[in-house]
Amino acid sequence: MFNNMKLSVKIAVGFGSLILIIVVLGGLAIFNMNSVKAKSEILAKEYVPEVDIAVKLRGAANRVMYAMRGYGLSEEDTYYTDAKNEIKAVESAISSAGELQKRAVHLEALKGHLETANGAVEKYKRLMDKTVEINSNLAHDRESMDKAAAVYISSCNTYLAGQNSRMNKEIAGRQTNMARHKKITI
Repeated sequence: MFNNMKLSVKIAVGFGSLILIIVVLGGLAIFNMNSVKAKSEILAKEYVPEVDIAVKLRGAANRVMYAMRGYGLSEEDTYYTDAKNEIKAVESAISSAGELQKRAVHLEALKGHLETANGAVEKYKRLMDKTVEINSNLAHDRESMDKAAAVYISSCNTYLAGQNSRMNKEIAGRQTNMARHKKITI
C-alpha cells in the first residue's frame, strides 16, 4: 500500500509523522516539566524551610545547654540570662515549625514531633528553675559554712592563745618543757 502512494503523499505522511512525534515529545516534556515544577515548589516551600527551622532549633538548643552548663558550674548570672534568651529562640523555632506543619502536607516526619519537642522544652525549663534553686541553696549553705568556719577559727585561736599563756607560765616556773609547747602550737 505504501509503495502505491504518490511521492507527495509519502512526503506528507512522513512530515505528518514527524509532527505527531514532535507533538507527543513536546507534550511529554511539558508534563515532565510540570511534575518537576510541582516537586521543586514542594522542596522550596516545605523541605527547605523545615531544614532551616531544624538548623535554628539545634543551634539554639546547643547554646541553651552550653549556657546552663556554664551557669551550673560558675553560678554566673550572665550564663543564666543567656540561657533564658536562647530558650526563647528554641520556642520560636518550635513555633515556626508548628506554622510550617499547618501549611505543609508533605512533611510526614514533622507531625507528632512538635508535641515531643514542646514537652522537652517545658521539662528543660523546669530543670533550669531547679538549677537556680539549687544554686541559691548552695550560696546560702556556703554563707553559713563561712560563718561557722570563722567561729571555728576564732575558737581555735582563743584556745591556742590560752594554751600558750599557760605554757609560758609553766615554762617560767620550770614545770614543763618546750616540746609540749611545740605540740600545742602544731
